[in-house]
Amino acid sequence: MRGKFEHGTFDLTLFYNQYRDFINEDAIAPGYSELTFQSNNIKHATIKGGELKGRLDLDTFGAPPGLYSKGSLAYAHGRNNDTGQPLNSVNPLTAVMGLGYDQDNYGGLLSWTLVQRKKLVDSSNFSRPTARASSSRPRATACWT
Repeated sequence: MRGKFEHGTFDLTLFYNQYRDFINEDAIAPGYSELTFQSNNIKHATIKGGELKGRLDLDTFGAPPGLYSKGSLAYAHGRNNDTGQPLNSVNPLTAVMGLGYDQDNYGGLLSWTLVQRKKLVDSSNFSRPTARASSSRPRATACWT
């Protein structure tokens, strides 16, 4: 479902997918500068969840023209239907928040991504991290004509 109103937009997505021959990829050995991954085939798997995202134009509230905020909140759960174990490659709750500025020839966006620590894991081939993860991603755009 999508919506557009005077001050911004929003999207709502719900999904439920059943897979045959799902290829799952797990990090099996942490390294200093790279991880070792292993791919394995799962005969039957299910992934379900949803995402809500939106953009709000802040200039309608007195901010400088072109300033906006955007965000999303997503939840997904994956399950190996053959063993009943969770899929380690599916992230649980993820939030992205951003503040951006757009003009005709330039712009920028600073976003922050937060990921909840996995509580349900298939521990037979996975070592659970002890901390939550977050990252910041600055981006600038320019257009010359």
